[in-house]
Amino acid sequence: ERATGRTAIREALPPQPVARLKLIQSQLQSLTMAIDVVRPPLAQFEQSLDANQKKQFAAIKPVDSNPACGAAPIPTEWAVDEIDHSVQPDDAQRSALAGLKLTFASIAGDLHAHCPNPIPATPLACLEALEARLDASWRAALAMQVALDQFETQLNNQQRTRLEAMNLAQAY
Repeated sequence: ERATGRTAIREALPPQPVARLKLIQSQLQSLTMAIDVVRPPLAQFEQSLDANQKKQFAAIKPVDSNPACGAAPIPTEWAVDEIDHSVQPDDAQRSALAGLKLTFASIAGDLHAHCPNPIPATPLACLEALEARLDASWRAALAMQVALDQFETQLNNQQRTRLEAMNLAQAY
């Protein structure tokens, strides 16, 4: 049977958390480059419209109204608790785990701050808001990568194997 959709994506993901974050960063960079390609023609098109057409164009709203942007930042304690439970760090590793928890909370706050609310009025402004959100997501992936890498260097082989076996995306 052929893997499709989400199954194919899961199978393509590397098992190491840091490697997965590097892959995410690469995908975010690709999306940002796509926005850079779309922005000039969209701006040119928008400038070519008369006032009435601009008003009608701005009235077009996306079907999806930011489901990833909630009223509050996403709680991150569960992720660190899951890591703690799975990896079972010793006392010397607890400070690195606490640092990981602080980093995750900071990332959640930054991502929340880059959720456009309300949705921008014009398609070009929506594109710019999306670019800001992608940039915040790239910074988040990088910060998570650094924090996880620092934490992972303090783990023994058994703990590292348990960390790699975790699927934090499914836990959310």
